[in-house]
Amino acid sequence: MIDVAYSITLAATLADVVELWVGPVSVDVASGNTATAKRVASFRSSLTGIAVSIGMGSGDRGQLTWLVPAGHYCAVRRTTGTTATISEVFMQPLT
Repeated sequence: MIDVAYSITLAATLADVVELWVGPVSVDVASGNTATAKRVASFRSSLTGIAVSIGMGSGDRGQLTWLVPAGHYCAVRRTTGTTATISEVFMQPLT
């Protein structure tokens, strides 16, 4: 699960992008190198505007799901923003 919590006091533009990468070479998966790795899912969240009140907050929660082939690696990478956090991870082998 990916959690995002935004808070603005007057005016702001906030955005986060988290991507799930899969591939056979661990270094390429970790770096997002498209030579052998592929982005298979992404989570996007943003908040833009002017708060009319004292402050405004917003929260999002989403998930990235994919079947990772045997012998491959996976990585969850935050490519934009600083607010998104990985709150839960669940992996189940298909044997």
